[in-house]
Amino acid sequence: MTSNGNIDREIRKCSRIRPFLYVAGISGLSPGVLSRFGTVINLIPGFRLKAPSRLNVYHIAIEDDEGVDLTPFWTTVFKAIDEQRKKRGKLLLLCGMGISRSATFAIGYLMCIEKISLHDAYKHVQHCRSVVCPNIGFFRQMIELEEKMFSRRTVNMIEPIKGIVVADVVWNELYDEMMESMTEEERGMIRSANKSSPPPCSSPSSSLSTIGSSSSNSDLHLELDQLSLRST
Repeated sequence: MTSNGNIDREIRKCSRIRPFLYVAGISGLSPGVLSRFGTVINLIPGFRLKAPSRLNVYHIAIEDDEGVDLTPFWTTVFKAIDEQRKKRGKLLLLCGMGISRSATFAIGYLMCIEKISLHDAYKHVQHCRSVVCPNIGFFRQMIELEEKMFSRRTVNMIEPIKGIVVADVVWNELYDEMMESMTEEERGMIRSANKSSPPPCSSPSSSLSTIGSSSSNSDLHLELDQLSLRST
């Protein structure tokens, strides 16, 4: 299980997702770090980044709230990322702790532009930065994007415990970490309790109840699809 010390170190990192794409929180910033980038997308409401004049800064105020609609921002962010990719430059996605907002756009870019499944895009970003965890509203919107663009769903929202809704790919990790931290006797008790209800598995379809998502905007689908074609 990830220790508090490891979590703190991860939060303070500036994490490389691709050679041209990085994710960080405020504690990962310094003049030296900023000097590495051509563009910074600041997603923090009310925070004005003091940066060198040569640095291109986008201020896109987004609250880390599950009710926030990301539809107006996907294409703007993805285009900015792709501009740095084409220039062989680097772009930093910045939010409060580098856990939810910036991670969501990094995952979305890999899925929509690089055509990686949502499951695999999340796993890659989580491998690069172990503390990432988009809020459930953001996960729902990424599920909608995947369904709209690729007519498939590789991540589901589930309710493993009554009243607790979570993405299955996140729950699987929590379950595995919990099992690793237990004694053999405790694990045996959990297995016995789960005989009639199997534990989470890594496949997109889970035995646990799934929570549906609403349909997304078809115009956004077309615009993102055109962007991904230009990015090849």
